[in-house]
Amino acid sequence: MISIIKNPYFALLWSGQLISAFGDEFYNVALLWLATKQAGETAGTFFGAATLCALLLAPLGGTLADKANRRGLLIAIELARGLLVGLLSILLTFNKFGLWLVVPFIFSKELLTTLFEPALQASLPTLAANIEALYITNNLIDLAKRCARMLCPAAAGLLLILLSSPTLFALNATSFIISAGAFILLGPCFQAFARSNPTIQTRDRHRFADLRKDILQSCMLAYRHRSFFQAISLITLMNIAWSIFFLIGLPLWTQQVLHAPSLFFGLMGSAYGIGSIAGLLLSTLRKPFSLRGMYIGKALQGVTFILLTLLGSNWAGIGVMFAGGLCSTLGEPTITLMIQTEFPQEHVGKLSSLRSTLVQLGVTLGSIVASPFYVLCGISTGIALSGCLMVLISVLGLVLPMFSKKGLMPEFNSLS
Repeated sequence: MISIIKNPYFALLWSGQLISAFGDEFYNVALLWLATKQAGETAGTFFGAATLCALLLAPLGGTLADKANRRGLLIAIELARGLLVGLLSILLTFNKFGLWLVVPFIFSKELLTTLFEPALQASLPTLAANIEALYITNNLIDLAKRCARMLCPAAAGLLLILLSSPTLFALNATSFIISAGAFILLGPCFQAFARSNPTIQTRDRHRFADLRKDILQSCMLAYRHRSFFQAISLITLMNIAWSIFFLIGLPLWTQQVLHAPSLFFGLMGSAYGIGSIAGLLLSTLRKPFSLRGMYIGKALQGVTFILLTLLGSNWAGIGVMFAGGLCSTLGEPTITLMIQTEFPQEHVGKLSSLRSTLVQLGVTLGSIVASPFYVLCGISTGIALSGCLMVLISVLGLVLPMFSKKGLMPEFNSLS
């Protein structure tokens, strides 16, 4: 791990991603708090509708990652996200806020994110000498995001009391510009194109293959790897439960049940981030967790959702959020490593895009159903039911392999 961190190219990349992640968390906390405060339970419908539209174009991200100049693509996306969020900050400064206005911004930012992630994941193998180094590299990149989730929510909750939401959006815009600068400084050390047949590479460099064919090919590759296919399918369902709780339920619970300020909402988010970092470090400092370990962790995470509504002390909720974050990361890095090492290099971008699309689909559907869900069940009951759903899906992941015929589920070395 230390040798990877000392690599100047990786250090530059990691620093840019850390700053970008910090800006993203400021943006997320400010937007969630502002939207749920103004629209209550219906905020989830607006978020879900915007991200669902973005998902329709998400498969394009994998094709771009496998056939375009990845470094140029990453720079362009970061600059576009910076300009987009900067414009939203200016509009909010002049009191032009309205959910009808925010929806196209959420859509555009989510679309750019779906293009960014596959290109980044497909480029990381160029910085790693072997599979072990690649596993640690993936975890360190993920660690940057989780450091932001640890530190930023509490800071953003405090800043929302002292400053305005446009200020936090402006910080996010600045972070994207800095991240783009990091990719520029990386130079040609980032792999420009996927490793594949040189003849095909030259032919397709200036024209993209049929998008429908690429999508079908990535779906077939994923389906044939049964343990991978089951994992991403079940995580999609888990993210429905997670987003019902975390994206919509937690801010509503803080505002309407606890009647607490934004600072307390931020503290709970930071506790979740600290726990996720602890879980990621556990994954990094030992051999990769199995997929079974991931399902067990997700089941325990669902239990923490239920415990949160049963606790009599508000501050005990911070400890529960820490436990939930700890359980959330166990085993997840295994899936990223599967994509980068168990599939052909020229398809890594498409499979990363497929995984990101399914993951985001779960978050989107959860955001959409959260509004009627909480109206019908109430906030506390709704959170508890989302925890039960998480547990049931995790148990399904544990028992499915038992019903698979021997030989039909490919082994992923010693991981699955």
